[in-house]
Amino acid sequence: MPAETAQKSWPMFFLGFFMPFAVCFLAYGVIDMLWQNFPRASDELFDASCWALPLLYIGTLIYSFAKGSRSFGKGLLAAAAVPVLLIGGLFLIIYIEYGM
Repeated sequence: MPAETAQKSWPMFFLGFFMPFAVCFLAYGVIDMLWQNFPRASDELFDASCWALPLLYIGTLIYSFAKGSRSFGKGLLAAAAVPVLLIGGLFLIIYIEYGM
């Protein structure tokens, strides 16, 4: 069996960081294009993607750490922090603006 080659860490990190967003935008773009021709099928596909995309993300995260690509896995974890920070920032802005 050939020895594994070392992967460059920064390109793999950025690939892992932007990959979930690219997959999400592409999936919803395909669903949007299908909605124009097949409204019922696209509704079912949208419902299925709400279950499939998080499972795909978790599977990719586990696979990346299992195969030894730690920088790709760290990029995936960093991408998961972005929505949390944005939603937290939204609540912070609402709290600053209106108070409680």
